[in-house]
Amino acid sequence: MLRGFSTGDDPYAAGQHRGIDIGAPMGTSVRAGAAGEVSFAGAVPGYGRVVTIRTADGYAVTHAQLGSLLVDEGLVVAEGDTVGTVGTSAEPEHAEPHVHLGVRVAADEHGYVDPLSLLPAR
Repeated sequence: MLRGFSTGDDPYAAGQHRGIDIGAPMGTSVRAGAAGEVSFAGAVPGYGRVVTIRTADGYAVTHAQLGSLLVDEGLVVAEGDTVGTVGTSAEPEHAEPHVHLGVRVAADEHGYVDPLSLLPAR
């Protein structure tokens, strides 16, 4: 992990990070972090190519900084399906290739959740 999750009262304030960055070699397959419907697949300034999956339990799971998109909006994916590949970073502070993984309660524009809090205990 290159950079962890950090927010405060205002998740849009400078210096905060609404997800985690996971380093990986260019071209590595990026797998869906959750099952659901692809609600967005396209480019976002500052995040590069992005895939967002809306889950049945109300989360929006976003994979950003992708080198390629391998899914389209409306497609239903299973957890672990390949949704894209790792690309170059659009973030100047992280020159190395990585994937940004963000999770948000879909009904709450400020409902960002630390993705690590959703993983099973090691």
